[in-house]
Amino acid sequence: MDIQDIHEQQPEGEQNMNLPHRISGWVNDGQHMLWQSQPMPPLAPHQVLIHVQATGVNRADLLQRQGKYPPPLGASPVLGLEASGTVVAVGGQVTTLLEGDRVMALMEGGAYATHVIAHEGLCLPMPDTLGWLAGATLMEAAFTWQNLGAANLPPVYKTLLIHGGAGGMGSLFIQFAKALGLATFVTVSSPDKAKLCLSLGADQAINYKQDDFEAALLALTEGKGVDVIIDCVGGDHVSQNLQCLAPGGRSIQLGTLGGGKATVPLLTLMRKGLTLTGATLRDKSLEHKLDLAQKVKAWLLPLWEMGRLTCVIHQVFPMAQAPQALDLMAGGQYGGKLVLRGEG
Repeated sequence: MDIQDIHEQQPEGEQNMNLPHRISGWVNDGQHMLWQSQPMPPLAPHQVLIHVQATGVNRADLLQRQGKYPPPLGASPVLGLEASGTVVAVGGQVTTLLEGDRVMALMEGGAYATHVIAHEGLCLPMPDTLGWLAGATLMEAAFTWQNLGAANLPPVYKTLLIHGGAGGMGSLFIQFAKALGLATFVTVSSPDKAKLCLSLGADQAINYKQDDFEAALLALTEGKGVDVIIDCVGGDHVSQNLQCLAPGGRSIQLGTLGGGKATVPLLTLMRKGLTLTGATLRDKSLEHKLDLAQKVKAWLLPLWEMGRLTCVIHQVFPMAQAPQALDLMAGGQYGGKLVLRGEG
């Protein structure tokens, strides 16, 4: 289908004649994704309206489409958690952004759309050297990295295992980890994905379809294990993760692709003094996210400016093909990030 942005102009006399009267975007009715138009809501004092140029596709979007991850109370029903674009209107108390600014933004929902509303404090200025597509890939991963505490690991932690290293999150996590000086191991499902991870700085890639990752990792570390594990799988991985941790290590749960229930070997946990933790981002308070935003801004933009980040984009879809993008994500046959291109 062709998407037409509905730009019904506001009556004469309004301050910004470029504001859309309605916003169109992708919502989910529990069975199907639908492109719907909604009235443009008023901006809160610290909110900005962004004309979407590109939107990052995340697994949370897929879960929302499947009815497993509804948006928080009061959030937009439109899918999408991160976007890049141009500020076209600002709330009455916005002090950090102006109309025309290029930004990349995090939000609770709404990014699969012609326009999206975001809090000014959750928008980062886009460097001139960063394009729209790349800018749409960074925010969810960077905020998640901070939210998991991975950016502030104790200095005694030297090694990290990332499950799903070739995914949208994993491909950036590898680079974040290398910036911290961590020896980084990843699990992947194919030789091509292993090659991608190694090109991004991973020290070793384990193909879990060919080798038992627990045995392979312990062999690679001479039986020591690693200090930290970031796991998007859950299920049976949880028990194996704890076996793979060095004494005093930490396993951080990011997702539950392999199941939401796990058997925990408590004696291993106790004997090795391990920590099993996890966190979600979308439902955190605005105050918490604003604090994360300051931390993200302090290190993410310098990493880009120093040339230490590569935005790996597997495929770009027009906004009209958002369902097909999520179908590709569900199949798992990709490496890096999937991106939706805004409609002009």
